[in-house]
Amino acid sequence: MKQQSRTCGSQNESAQISTLEVFMKRMSRIICTLALLLMSLSAALPANAALKTRSATIDPATGYPTWYQDTNNLALTNCLDQNGFCLAAFTGAALPTAKANISAANFPEESFFFMADTSGVSPLGVISLTLWEAALEAGFAATVVDGGQAVFTRIRIRADVTVPGTYVVTHPYGEETFVVDAIVPGPEINFTNDIPGLVPQDFDSAVTPPPAFTAPFVGPTFLTRADGTFITDPVTGNRYIGQPAAPVAVTGSPTGNNFVRIVGGGDTFLSTTFGLQGKVIGMDVTPATSLNLGGTNIITPAAVPQTVTVTNTTGAAITFPADLNAAGVKGGADATDFTVVAPAAVGAVNCAGATVAALNPAVAGSGTCSFDITFTPAAIAKAVRTATVLLAPTAVAPALAPPPVTLNLSGTGLVNVTTTAVGHGTITPATLAAPAASTVELTVTPSNKKFKIKDVSDATTAATALVTGPPFTINAGAANHAVTATFMPSGDLDQSGALDVADAMKALKIVAGVQAADSDDPDNTAVKVAPLAGGVPAPDATRVLPNIADVLVILRRVIGLETW
Repeated sequence: MKQQSRTCGSQNESAQISTLEVFMKRMSRIICTLALLLMSLSAALPANAALKTRSATIDPATGYPTWYQDTNNLALTNCLDQNGFCLAAFTGAALPTAKANISAANFPEESFFFMADTSGVSPLGVISLTLWEAALEAGFAATVVDGGQAVFTRIRIRADVTVPGTYVVTHPYGEETFVVDAIVPGPEINFTNDIPGLVPQDFDSAVTPPPAFTAPFVGPTFLTRADGTFITDPVTGNRYIGQPAAPVAVTGSPTGNNFVRIVGGGDTFLSTTFGLQGKVIGMDVTPATSLNLGGTNIITPAAVPQTVTVTNTTGAAITFPADLNAAGVKGGADATDFTVVAPAAVGAVNCAGATVAALNPAVAGSGTCSFDITFTPAAIAKAVRTATVLLAPTAVAPALAPPPVTLNLSGTGLVNVTTTAVGHGTITPATLAAPAASTVELTVTPSNKKFKIKDVSDATTAATALVTGPPFTINAGAANHAVTATFMPSGDLDQSGALDVADAMKALKIVAGVQAADSDDPDNTAVKVAPLAGGVPAPDATRVLPNIADVLVILRRVIGLETW
Protein backbone atom coordinates (compact mmCIF):
# COMPACT_ATOMS: atom_id res chain seq x y z
CA MET A 1 0.00 0.00 0.00
CA LYS A 2 1.57 3.27 -1.04
CA GLN A 3 1.71 5.98 1.60
CA GLN A 4 1.99 9.70 1.20
CA SER A 5 5.40 11.29 1.34
CA ARG A 6 6.99 11.83 4.77
CA THR A 7 9.55 14.62 5.20
CA CYS A 8 10.47 14.57 8.84
CA GLY A 9 14.28 14.54 8.80
CA SER A 10 16.04 13.32 11.92
CA GLN A 11 14.80 13.20 15.48
CA ASN A 12 18.30 13.58 16.98
CA GLU A 13 20.36 16.73 17.24
CA SER A 14 24.10 17.00 17.67
CA ALA A 15 25.64 19.11 20.41
CA GLN A 16 27.65 20.94 17.73
CA ILE A 17 24.53 22.25 15.96
CA SER A 18 23.71 25.86 16.79
CA THR A 19 20.72 26.77 18.94
CA LEU A 20 19.01 28.39 15.94
CA GLU A 21 19.54 25.31 13.80
CA VAL A 22 18.13 23.09 16.52
CA PHE A 23 15.11 25.35 16.88
CA MET A 24 14.47 25.37 13.14
CA LYS A 25 14.77 21.57 12.91
CA ARG A 26 12.38 21.11 15.81
CA MET A 27 9.86 23.48 14.22
CA SER A 28 10.19 21.57 10.94
CA ARG A 29 9.44 18.30 12.67
CA ILE A 30 6.45 19.80 14.50
CA ILE A 31 4.99 20.99 11.20
CA CYS A 32 5.68 17.59 9.62
CA THR A 33 4.03 15.78 12.54
CA LEU A 34 0.91 17.97 12.23
CA ALA A 35 0.76 17.22 8.50
CA LEU A 36 1.03 13.49 9.09
CA LEU A 37 -1.71 13.72 11.71
CA LEU A 38 -4.02 15.42 9.23
CA MET A 39 -3.26 12.67 6.72
CA SER A 40 -4.08 10.02 9.30
CA LEU A 41 -7.41 11.60 10.16
CA SER A 42 -8.46 11.51 6.51
CA ALA A 43 -7.16 8.02 5.75
CA ALA A 44 -9.52 5.12 5.24
CA LEU A 45 -8.79 1.76 6.80
CA PRO A 46 -7.99 -0.86 4.14
CA ALA A 47 -10.17 -3.95 4.30
CA ASN A 48 -7.14 -6.21 4.64
CA ALA A 49 -5.54 -4.41 7.59
CA ALA A 50 -7.10 -6.36 10.43
CA LEU A 51 -5.79 -9.45 12.11
CA LYS A 52 -8.37 -12.21 12.54
CA THR A 53 -9.05 -12.03 16.28
CA ARG A 54 -7.66 -12.26 19.79
CA SER A 55 -8.54 -14.47 22.71
CA ALA A 56 -11.37 -13.27 24.89
CA THR A 57 -9.49 -14.78 27.82
CA ILE A 58 -6.91 -12.71 29.67
CA ASP A 59 -3.91 -14.66 30.92
CA PRO A 60 -4.19 -14.55 34.73
CA ALA A 61 -0.41 -14.51 35.09
CA THR A 62 0.38 -11.66 32.67
CA GLY A 63 -2.80 -9.59 32.26
CA TYR A 64 -2.53 -9.79 28.45
CA PRO A 65 -4.77 -11.67 26.01
CA THR A 66 -3.68 -15.29 25.78
CA TRP A 67 -3.14 -15.07 22.03
CA TYR A 68 -3.61 -13.09 18.83
CA GLN A 69 -4.51 -14.85 15.58
CA ASP A 70 -3.98 -13.85 11.95
CA THR A 71 -6.17 -14.70 8.97
CA ASN A 72 -4.01 -17.75 8.23
CA ASN A 73 -5.23 -19.20 11.57
CA LEU A 74 -1.75 -18.75 13.09
CA ALA A 75 -2.10 -17.89 16.79
CA LEU A 76 0.81 -16.45 18.77
CA THR A 77 1.08 -15.96 22.51
CA ASN A 78 3.24 -13.45 24.36
CA CYS A 79 6.82 -14.64 23.93
CA LEU A 80 8.34 -14.57 27.42
CA ASP A 81 10.56 -17.66 27.36
CA GLN A 82 14.19 -17.09 28.32
CA ASN A 83 15.69 -19.52 25.83
CA GLY A 84 16.89 -17.39 22.92
CA PHE A 85 13.60 -17.55 21.03
CA CYS A 86 12.13 -14.48 22.76
CA LEU A 87 13.60 -10.99 23.21
CA ALA A 88 11.76 -10.17 26.43
CA ALA A 89 14.25 -9.63 29.24
CA PHE A 90 13.65 -9.19 32.95
CA THR A 91 15.80 -9.25 36.06
CA GLY A 92 13.74 -11.61 38.19
CA ALA A 93 14.44 -15.30 38.50
CA ALA A 94 10.95 -16.22 37.32
CA LEU A 95 7.78 -14.61 36.05
CA PRO A 96 4.99 -14.04 38.56
CA THR A 97 2.14 -16.54 38.65
CA ALA A 98 -0.51 -13.85 39.19
CA LYS A 99 -0.76 -10.55 37.35
CA ALA A 100 -1.36 -8.68 40.58
CA ASN A 101 2.26 -9.35 41.49
CA ILE A 102 3.74 -7.88 38.30
CA SER A 103 6.53 -5.34 38.79
CA ALA A 104 9.60 -4.05 36.99
CA ALA A 105 11.63 -6.51 39.04
CA ASN A 106 9.94 -9.61 37.65
CA PHE A 107 8.33 -8.68 34.33
CA PRO A 108 9.71 -7.17 31.09
CA GLU A 109 8.78 -3.61 30.22
CA GLU A 110 8.21 -4.73 26.64
CA SER A 111 7.63 -8.13 25.06
CA PHE A 112 6.30 -9.44 21.77
CA PHE A 113 3.53 -11.58 20.40
CA PHE A 114 5.11 -11.12 16.96
CA MET A 115 8.21 -9.42 15.66
CA ALA A 116 10.14 -9.37 12.38
CA ASP A 117 13.16 -7.18 11.76
CA THR A 118 15.99 -6.63 9.30
CA SER A 119 18.87 -4.22 8.65
CA GLY A 120 21.86 -3.74 6.37
CA VAL A 121 23.77 -1.44 4.01
CA SER A 122 23.19 -0.83 0.30
CA PRO A 123 25.87 -1.77 -2.28
CA LEU A 124 27.13 1.81 -2.75
CA GLY A 125 26.85 2.70 0.93
CA VAL A 126 24.29 5.46 0.35
CA ILE A 127 21.62 3.74 2.45
CA SER A 128 22.24 2.20 5.85
CA LEU A 129 19.07 0.62 7.21
CA THR A 130 19.63 0.41 10.95
CA LEU A 131 16.17 -1.07 11.58
CA TRP A 132 13.01 -2.15 9.83
CA GLU A 133 10.63 -3.69 12.32
CA ALA A 134 7.09 -5.01 12.28
CA ALA A 135 5.73 -6.04 15.66
CA LEU A 136 2.71 -6.90 17.73
CA GLU A 137 4.05 -5.64 21.01
CA ALA A 138 3.04 -5.84 24.66
CA GLY A 139 3.97 -3.01 27.01
CA PHE A 140 2.77 -0.83 29.86
CA ALA A 141 1.24 2.62 29.69
CA ALA A 142 3.47 3.91 32.48
CA THR A 143 5.16 1.82 35.14
CA VAL A 144 5.22 -1.97 35.04
CA VAL A 145 2.15 -2.69 37.15
CA ASP A 146 -1.08 -4.59 36.63
CA GLY A 147 -3.72 -2.44 34.94
CA GLY A 148 -1.22 -0.71 32.69
CA GLN A 149 -1.00 -3.53 30.15
CA ALA A 150 -1.27 -2.38 26.53
CA VAL A 151 -0.91 -4.11 23.17
CA PHE A 152 -0.09 -2.28 19.95
CA THR A 153 1.28 -2.88 16.47
CA ARG A 154 4.41 -1.14 15.28
CA ILE A 155 6.06 -0.46 11.94
CA ARG A 156 9.43 1.23 12.42
CA ILE A 157 11.89 2.35 9.75
CA ARG A 158 15.24 3.93 10.64
CA ALA A 159 17.89 4.59 8.05
CA ASP A 160 20.91 6.81 7.54
CA VAL A 161 21.47 8.14 4.04
CA THR A 162 24.37 10.12 2.61
CA VAL A 163 22.53 11.91 -0.22
CA PRO A 164 19.45 14.16 0.03
CA GLY A 165 16.50 13.18 -2.12
CA THR A 166 13.43 10.98 -2.30
CA TYR A 167 13.59 7.47 -0.88
CA VAL A 168 10.90 4.86 -1.48
CA VAL A 169 10.70 2.06 1.07
CA THR A 170 8.80 -1.05 -0.04
CA HIS A 171 8.26 -3.58 2.73
CA PRO A 172 6.01 -6.53 3.63
CA TYR A 173 3.21 -4.32 4.98
CA GLY A 174 3.25 -1.41 2.55
CA GLU A 175 5.23 1.30 0.83
CA GLU A 176 6.41 4.59 2.29
CA THR A 177 8.00 7.60 0.59
CA PHE A 178 10.38 9.89 2.44
CA VAL A 179 11.91 13.16 1.24
CA VAL A 180 15.26 13.91 2.85
CA ASP A 181 16.05 17.62 2.49
CA ALA A 182 19.37 17.63 4.31
CA ILE A 183 21.88 15.28 5.87
CA VAL A 184 21.75 15.68 9.65
CA PRO A 185 23.11 13.78 12.66
CA GLY A 186 21.11 10.68 13.42
CA PRO A 187 18.86 8.76 11.03
CA GLU A 188 17.52 10.89 8.19
CA ILE A 189 14.64 8.46 7.84
CA ASN A 190 13.10 7.95 11.27
CA PHE A 191 9.55 6.66 11.08
CA THR A 192 7.43 4.86 13.64
CA ASN A 193 3.75 3.98 13.33
CA ASP A 194 2.31 2.61 16.61
CA ILE A 195 -1.36 1.56 16.69
CA PRO A 196 -2.83 2.55 19.09
CA GLY A 197 0.27 3.11 21.24
CA LEU A 198 0.52 2.53 24.96
CA VAL A 199 -3.17 2.77 25.84
CA PRO A 200 -3.87 0.84 29.06
CA GLN A 201 -6.15 -2.18 28.61
CA ASP A 202 -6.67 -1.51 24.90
CA PHE A 203 -6.19 -4.98 23.41
CA ASP A 204 -8.47 -4.63 20.39
CA SER A 205 -7.08 -1.71 18.40
CA ALA A 206 -4.11 -3.87 17.45
CA VAL A 207 -6.55 -6.33 15.84
CA THR A 208 -8.67 -3.81 13.96
CA PRO A 209 -7.04 -0.37 13.73
CA PRO A 210 -9.47 2.49 14.49
CA PRO A 211 -10.30 4.78 11.54
CA ALA A 212 -8.16 7.59 12.96
CA PHE A 213 -5.00 5.59 12.28
CA THR A 214 -3.31 5.42 8.91
CA ALA A 215 -1.22 2.71 7.26
CA PRO A 216 1.09 0.90 7.43
CA PHE A 217 -0.60 -1.77 9.52
CA VAL A 218 0.63 -5.11 10.81
CA GLY A 219 -1.84 -7.57 9.33
CA PRO A 220 -3.85 -9.37 8.27
CA THR A 221 -1.10 -12.02 8.36
CA PHE A 222 2.10 -12.53 10.31
CA LEU A 223 5.40 -13.19 8.55
CA THR A 224 6.68 -16.74 8.97
CA ARG A 225 9.50 -18.87 7.63
CA ALA A 226 9.34 -19.29 3.85
CA ASP A 227 9.71 -23.07 4.15
CA GLY A 228 6.46 -23.20 6.17
CA THR A 229 8.06 -24.77 9.24
CA PHE A 230 8.24 -23.81 12.90
CA ILE A 231 11.21 -24.28 15.20
CA THR A 232 10.69 -26.60 18.16
CA ASP A 233 12.56 -26.16 21.43
CA PRO A 234 13.93 -29.65 22.13
CA VAL A 235 13.74 -29.07 25.89
CA THR A 236 10.15 -27.85 26.27
CA GLY A 237 8.56 -28.85 22.96
CA ASN A 238 7.36 -25.26 22.52
CA ARG A 239 7.21 -24.05 18.93
CA TYR A 240 8.31 -20.70 17.52
CA ILE A 241 8.00 -18.99 14.15
CA GLY A 242 11.75 -18.33 14.15
CA GLN A 243 14.71 -16.96 16.06
CA PRO A 244 15.49 -13.26 16.40
CA ALA A 245 19.21 -13.85 15.86
CA ALA A 246 18.86 -16.19 12.87
CA PRO A 247 17.48 -14.27 9.84
CA VAL A 248 15.58 -16.34 7.28
CA ALA A 249 13.54 -15.86 4.12
CA VAL A 250 9.88 -15.29 4.94
CA THR A 251 6.39 -15.55 3.56
CA GLY A 252 3.11 -13.98 4.67
CA SER A 253 3.27 -10.46 3.29
CA PRO A 254 -0.30 -9.43 2.36
CA THR A 255 1.14 -7.67 -0.70
CA GLY A 256 3.53 -10.46 -1.65
CA ASN A 257 6.51 -8.21 -0.89
CA ASN A 258 8.46 -10.50 1.42
CA PHE A 259 11.42 -8.13 1.45
CA VAL A 260 12.52 -4.61 2.36
CA ARG A 261 13.74 -2.47 -0.53
CA ILE A 262 14.83 1.16 -0.34
CA VAL A 263 15.42 3.04 -3.58
CA GLY A 264 16.95 6.51 -3.62
CA GLY A 265 20.14 8.53 -3.84
CA GLY A 266 21.26 6.53 -6.87
CA ASP A 267 21.43 3.35 -4.81
CA THR A 268 19.17 0.42 -3.88
CA PHE A 269 19.07 -1.46 -0.61
CA LEU A 270 17.46 -4.91 -0.53
CA SER A 271 16.99 -7.39 2.29
CA THR A 272 15.14 -10.69 1.89
CA THR A 273 15.84 -12.20 5.31
CA PHE A 274 14.35 -11.34 8.68
CA GLY A 275 14.80 -12.20 12.31
CA LEU A 276 11.52 -13.63 13.59
CA GLN A 277 9.97 -13.88 17.01
CA GLY A 278 6.68 -15.48 17.99
CA LYS A 279 5.57 -18.37 20.17
CA VAL A 280 3.00 -20.61 18.50
CA ILE A 281 0.00 -21.66 20.54
CA GLY A 282 -2.93 -23.91 19.76
CA MET A 283 -3.53 -26.69 17.27
CA ASP A 284 -1.49 -27.67 14.26
CA VAL A 285 -3.75 -28.57 11.33
CA THR A 286 -2.35 -30.40 8.32
CA PRO A 287 -2.13 -30.46 5.39
CA ALA A 288 -3.52 -26.90 5.50
CA THR A 289 -6.42 -24.82 6.77
CA SER A 290 -7.59 -24.10 3.21
CA LEU A 291 -8.44 -27.32 1.39
CA ASN A 292 -9.49 -27.71 -2.23
CA LEU A 293 -11.08 -31.12 -2.76
CA GLY A 294 -10.87 -30.79 -6.52
CA GLY A 295 -13.63 -31.42 -9.01
CA THR A 296 -16.13 -34.24 -9.36
CA ASN A 297 -19.18 -34.95 -11.48
CA ILE A 298 -22.41 -33.71 -9.95
CA ILE A 299 -24.38 -36.63 -11.40
CA THR A 300 -21.98 -39.41 -10.39
CA PRO A 301 -19.67 -37.93 -7.73
CA ALA A 302 -16.38 -39.72 -7.17
CA ALA A 303 -14.17 -37.22 -5.32
CA VAL A 304 -11.26 -38.52 -3.28
CA PRO A 305 -11.66 -37.83 0.47
CA GLN A 306 -9.18 -35.45 2.07
CA THR A 307 -7.70 -36.42 5.43
CA VAL A 308 -7.17 -33.67 8.01
CA THR A 309 -4.90 -34.28 10.98
CA VAL A 310 -4.97 -32.14 14.12
CA THR A 311 -2.02 -32.07 16.51
CA ASN A 312 -2.65 -30.78 20.02
CA THR A 313 0.21 -28.43 20.81
CA THR A 314 -1.66 -26.55 23.55
CA GLY A 315 0.01 -28.32 26.46
CA ALA A 316 -3.30 -29.63 27.87
CA ALA A 317 -5.99 -32.09 26.81
CA ILE A 318 -8.66 -30.77 24.48
CA THR A 319 -12.10 -32.17 23.59
CA PHE A 320 -13.81 -31.87 20.21
CA PRO A 321 -17.58 -31.73 19.59
CA ALA A 322 -19.22 -35.08 18.96
CA ASP A 323 -20.68 -33.97 15.62
CA LEU A 324 -18.37 -32.06 13.31
CA ASN A 325 -21.21 -31.72 10.79
CA ALA A 326 -23.53 -29.94 13.23
CA ALA A 327 -24.81 -26.44 12.62
CA GLY A 328 -22.40 -24.00 14.14
CA VAL A 329 -19.49 -26.30 13.37
CA LYS A 330 -19.93 -26.80 9.65
CA GLY A 331 -21.26 -23.86 7.70
CA GLY A 332 -21.00 -21.84 4.53
CA ALA A 333 -22.91 -21.49 1.29
CA ASP A 334 -22.55 -25.14 0.27
CA ALA A 335 -22.17 -26.88 3.63
CA THR A 336 -24.29 -29.87 2.59
CA ASP A 337 -21.88 -30.67 -0.25
CA PHE A 338 -19.10 -31.46 2.23
CA THR A 339 -19.26 -34.15 4.92
CA VAL A 340 -16.90 -34.85 7.80
CA VAL A 341 -16.49 -38.60 8.30
CA ALA A 342 -14.33 -40.89 10.38
CA PRO A 343 -10.77 -41.27 9.08
CA ALA A 344 -10.21 -44.22 6.79
CA ALA A 345 -6.63 -44.74 7.98
CA VAL A 346 -6.22 -47.80 10.18
CA GLY A 347 -5.54 -46.89 13.80
CA ALA A 348 -6.30 -43.18 13.36
CA VAL A 349 -8.15 -41.46 16.21
CA ASN A 350 -11.38 -39.82 15.07
CA CYS A 351 -11.46 -36.20 16.25
CA ALA A 352 -15.27 -36.21 16.54
CA GLY A 353 -16.07 -36.45 20.24
CA ALA A 354 -12.47 -37.27 21.13
CA THR A 355 -10.45 -35.95 24.05
CA VAL A 356 -6.93 -35.59 22.72
CA ALA A 357 -4.00 -35.44 25.10
CA ALA A 358 -1.28 -32.84 24.65
CA LEU A 359 1.51 -33.68 22.25
CA ASN A 360 4.42 -35.51 23.87
CA PRO A 361 7.45 -35.11 21.56
CA ALA A 362 8.97 -38.24 23.06
CA VAL A 363 6.00 -40.41 22.05
CA ALA A 364 5.44 -40.95 18.33
CA GLY A 365 1.87 -40.29 17.22
CA SER A 366 0.79 -38.76 20.49
CA GLY A 367 -1.53 -35.78 20.70
CA THR A 368 -3.17 -36.26 17.32
CA CYS A 369 -6.57 -37.04 15.85
CA SER A 370 -7.94 -36.87 12.32
CA PHE A 371 -11.01 -36.97 10.12
CA ASP A 372 -11.81 -37.24 6.43
CA ILE A 373 -13.77 -34.74 4.38
CA THR A 374 -15.81 -35.95 1.41
CA PHE A 375 -17.15 -33.78 -1.39
CA THR A 376 -20.48 -34.74 -2.95
CA PRO A 377 -21.79 -31.72 -4.83
CA ALA A 378 -25.53 -31.40 -5.37
CA ALA A 379 -26.78 -31.63 -8.96
CA ILE A 380 -27.34 -27.91 -9.43
CA ALA A 381 -25.98 -25.44 -11.93
CA LYS A 382 -23.15 -24.13 -9.79
CA ALA A 383 -19.44 -24.76 -10.23
CA VAL A 384 -17.46 -23.57 -7.22
CA ARG A 385 -18.72 -24.85 -3.86
CA THR A 386 -17.44 -23.60 -0.50
CA ALA A 387 -17.93 -24.42 3.17
CA THR A 388 -16.17 -24.06 6.50
CA VAL A 389 -15.55 -26.32 9.46
CA LEU A 390 -14.87 -24.61 12.78
CA LEU A 391 -12.50 -26.55 15.00
CA ALA A 392 -13.10 -25.12 18.47
CA PRO A 393 -12.32 -27.78 21.07
CA THR A 394 -12.75 -27.11 24.76
CA ALA A 395 -10.36 -27.63 27.64
CA VAL A 396 -10.83 -28.37 31.31
CA ALA A 397 -10.06 -25.46 33.65
CA PRO A 398 -7.60 -24.12 34.56
CA ALA A 399 -6.34 -24.96 31.07
CA LEU A 400 -7.51 -22.51 28.39
CA ALA A 401 -9.30 -23.52 25.22
CA PRO A 402 -6.99 -23.23 22.20
CA PRO A 403 -7.49 -20.66 19.46
CA PRO A 404 -10.22 -21.91 17.12
CA VAL A 405 -9.17 -22.88 13.61
CA THR A 406 -11.44 -22.41 10.61
CA LEU A 407 -11.05 -24.91 7.81
CA ASN A 408 -11.93 -23.29 4.49
CA LEU A 409 -13.21 -25.95 2.10
CA SER A 410 -13.74 -25.69 -1.63
CA GLY A 411 -14.49 -27.96 -4.56
CA THR A 412 -15.84 -27.77 -8.09
CA GLY A 413 -18.99 -29.41 -9.43
CA LEU A 414 -18.42 -30.80 -12.91
CA VAL A 415 -20.51 -32.18 -15.77
CA ASN A 416 -19.34 -34.41 -18.63
CA VAL A 417 -19.52 -33.24 -22.23
CA THR A 418 -18.95 -35.98 -24.82
CA THR A 419 -19.03 -35.37 -28.57
CA THR A 420 -19.45 -37.51 -31.70
CA ALA A 421 -18.93 -36.61 -35.38
CA VAL A 422 -21.11 -38.27 -38.03
CA GLY A 423 -19.87 -38.03 -41.60
CA HIS A 424 -16.98 -36.11 -43.09
CA GLY A 425 -15.79 -33.83 -40.26
CA THR A 426 -14.70 -33.53 -36.67
CA ILE A 427 -15.94 -32.05 -33.40
CA THR A 428 -13.65 -31.26 -30.48
CA PRO A 429 -13.06 -31.71 -27.66
CA ALA A 430 -14.01 -35.36 -27.73
CA THR A 431 -14.64 -35.42 -23.98
CA LEU A 432 -14.55 -32.68 -21.40
CA ALA A 433 -15.21 -32.35 -17.67
CA ALA A 434 -16.68 -28.86 -17.56
CA PRO A 435 -17.59 -26.78 -14.51
CA ALA A 436 -21.34 -26.81 -13.95
CA ALA A 437 -23.10 -23.75 -15.37
CA SER A 438 -20.07 -22.84 -17.48
CA THR A 439 -20.14 -22.12 -21.20
CA VAL A 440 -18.47 -24.80 -23.32
CA GLU A 441 -17.27 -23.94 -26.81
CA LEU A 442 -17.08 -26.72 -29.40
CA THR A 443 -15.03 -26.65 -32.57
CA VAL A 444 -16.85 -28.25 -35.53
CA THR A 445 -14.89 -28.63 -38.77
CA PRO A 446 -15.88 -30.30 -42.10
CA SER A 447 -13.21 -32.51 -43.66
CA ASN A 448 -12.92 -30.16 -46.66
CA LYS A 449 -14.93 -27.71 -48.73
CA LYS A 450 -16.95 -30.50 -50.34
CA PHE A 451 -18.81 -30.87 -47.05
CA LYS A 452 -20.56 -28.53 -44.66
CA ILE A 453 -22.08 -28.75 -41.20
CA LYS A 454 -25.61 -30.10 -41.24
CA ASP A 455 -26.38 -29.71 -37.56
CA VAL A 456 -24.93 -29.92 -34.05
CA SER A 457 -27.35 -31.36 -31.53
CA ASP A 458 -27.29 -31.96 -27.78
CA ALA A 459 -29.14 -35.16 -26.85
CA THR A 460 -29.28 -34.07 -23.20
CA THR A 461 -31.48 -31.04 -23.78
CA ALA A 462 -35.17 -31.22 -24.48
CA ALA A 463 -36.16 -32.58 -27.89
CA THR A 464 -32.52 -33.04 -28.91
CA ALA A 465 -32.14 -29.32 -29.40
CA LEU A 466 -29.84 -27.93 -32.03
CA VAL A 467 -26.77 -26.09 -30.86
CA THR A 468 -26.56 -22.89 -32.84
CA GLY A 469 -23.31 -21.57 -34.24
CA PRO A 470 -20.63 -21.06 -35.16
CA PRO A 471 -19.22 -20.60 -32.65
CA PHE A 472 -20.97 -23.61 -31.19
CA THR A 473 -21.52 -23.27 -27.45
CA ILE A 474 -23.57 -25.01 -24.83
CA ASN A 475 -24.36 -24.10 -21.27
CA ALA A 476 -23.02 -26.91 -19.11
CA GLY A 477 -25.87 -26.35 -16.66
CA ALA A 478 -26.49 -29.21 -14.23
CA ALA A 479 -26.47 -32.24 -16.53
CA ASN A 480 -24.08 -34.36 -18.56
CA HIS A 481 -24.17 -33.70 -22.29
CA ALA A 482 -23.86 -35.86 -25.44
CA VAL A 483 -23.33 -33.65 -28.50
CA THR A 484 -23.40 -34.94 -32.10
CA ALA A 485 -22.14 -33.07 -35.16
CA THR A 486 -23.53 -34.19 -38.52
CA PHE A 487 -22.09 -33.21 -41.92
CA MET A 488 -23.57 -33.14 -45.44
CA PRO A 489 -22.35 -32.43 -48.99
CA SER A 490 -21.93 -28.78 -49.86
CA GLY A 491 -22.04 -29.26 -53.64
CA ASP A 492 -18.65 -27.53 -54.02
CA LEU A 493 -17.05 -30.56 -55.65
CA ASP A 494 -13.97 -28.71 -56.96
CA GLN A 495 -13.47 -26.94 -53.58
CA SER A 496 -13.22 -23.56 -55.29
CA GLY A 497 -15.24 -21.89 -52.57
CA ALA A 498 -18.16 -21.20 -54.91
CA LEU A 499 -20.86 -23.40 -56.50
CA ASP A 500 -20.81 -23.08 -60.26
CA VAL A 501 -21.26 -25.00 -63.52
CA ALA A 502 -17.86 -26.66 -62.98
CA ASP A 503 -19.25 -28.47 -59.95
CA ALA A 504 -22.25 -29.73 -61.95
CA MET A 505 -19.97 -30.84 -64.81
CA LYS A 506 -17.74 -32.74 -62.39
CA ALA A 507 -20.79 -34.51 -60.93
CA LEU A 508 -21.95 -35.42 -64.44
CA LYS A 509 -18.53 -36.84 -65.38
CA ILE A 510 -18.42 -38.96 -62.23
CA VAL A 511 -21.94 -40.27 -62.86
CA ALA A 512 -21.08 -41.01 -66.50
CA GLY A 513 -17.96 -42.86 -65.46
CA VAL A 514 -15.68 -40.41 -67.30
CA GLN A 515 -14.00 -39.22 -64.13
CA ALA A 516 -12.92 -41.38 -61.20
CA ALA A 517 -13.87 -40.64 -57.62
CA ASP A 518 -11.56 -38.32 -55.65
CA SER A 519 -9.03 -40.08 -53.44
CA ASP A 520 -10.34 -38.24 -50.35
CA ASP A 521 -13.94 -39.29 -51.19
CA PRO A 522 -13.71 -42.77 -52.77
CA ASP A 523 -17.39 -43.55 -52.21
CA ASN A 524 -18.52 -40.25 -53.79
CA THR A 525 -20.38 -39.17 -50.66
CA ALA A 526 -19.96 -35.53 -51.69
CA VAL A 527 -21.74 -36.22 -55.01
CA LYS A 528 -24.72 -38.07 -53.56
CA VAL A 529 -27.02 -35.17 -52.67
CA ALA A 530 -30.44 -36.38 -53.89
CA PRO A 531 -33.11 -36.36 -52.79
CA LEU A 532 -33.56 -33.28 -50.64
CA ALA A 533 -35.57 -33.45 -47.45
CA GLY A 534 -36.46 -30.25 -45.71
CA GLY A 535 -34.30 -28.45 -48.23
CA VAL A 536 -31.08 -30.34 -47.40
CA PRO A 537 -29.48 -33.47 -48.92
CA ALA A 538 -30.93 -36.72 -47.55
CA PRO A 539 -29.66 -39.52 -49.78
CA ASP A 540 -30.50 -43.15 -49.16
CA ALA A 541 -27.72 -44.46 -46.95
CA THR A 542 -27.81 -47.79 -48.80
CA ARG A 543 -27.21 -46.22 -52.23
CA VAL A 544 -23.75 -47.05 -53.51
CA LEU A 545 -23.39 -45.00 -56.71
CA PRO A 546 -24.27 -41.41 -57.54
CA ASN A 547 -26.84 -40.90 -60.31
CA ILE A 548 -28.29 -38.26 -62.60
CA ALA A 549 -30.62 -37.06 -59.81
CA ASP A 550 -27.57 -35.92 -57.92
CA VAL A 551 -26.35 -33.97 -60.96
CA LEU A 552 -29.71 -32.26 -61.33
CA VAL A 553 -29.85 -31.27 -57.64
CA ILE A 554 -26.34 -29.78 -57.84
CA LEU A 555 -27.31 -27.94 -61.03
CA ARG A 556 -30.44 -26.57 -59.36
CA ARG A 557 -28.20 -25.45 -56.48
CA VAL A 558 -25.86 -23.72 -58.96
CA ILE A 559 -28.63 -21.72 -60.60
CA GLY A 560 -30.21 -20.83 -57.25
CA LEU A 561 -33.28 -23.04 -57.24
CA GLU A 562 -32.02 -24.81 -54.11
CA THR A 563 -30.27 -23.07 -51.25
CA TRP A 564 -29.05 -25.61 -48.68
